[in-house]
Amino acid sequence: MPYPDLFIAAKHCQAMREFIILRMGGKRDDSSLSRLREMAGQAAASVDDTECKDFAAAIVALATDLFSDTGHAKWAHGQTSGADFLRLRILREISALQNRLAAIESMRVAAEQHGQFSDSHPPKPN
Repeated sequence: MPYPDLFIAAKHCQAMREFIILRMGGKRDDSSLSRLREMAGQAAASVDDTECKDFAAAIVALATDLFSDTGHAKWAHGQTSGADFLRLRILREISALQNRLAAIESMRVAAEQHGQFSDSHPPKPN
């Protein structure tokens, strides 16, 4: 990824993925929520894109329930606990954010190949 903003955001996405995989949730954990909120915020701030910011906000909203005493319970589905369901949803949102970063990179590369932009940062896709 030759674009520093996308590279930074992608690193934060990978860190969030690893973080969620290693934490079960299902109880109040202000420290974990704060750390995930920080990573999501840094990923969103790295790229000037509305969709990226929306994905980061969704990650934080889901994590708020995951790392609470009772918020996770409303997410239970059959045999799947609310905490497990939330972890999967968060991982899906992280994947969607990573896919958006890849799409932005593709748009930038295509624009450069067509000579539309002289620098490495074309106008915002959103």
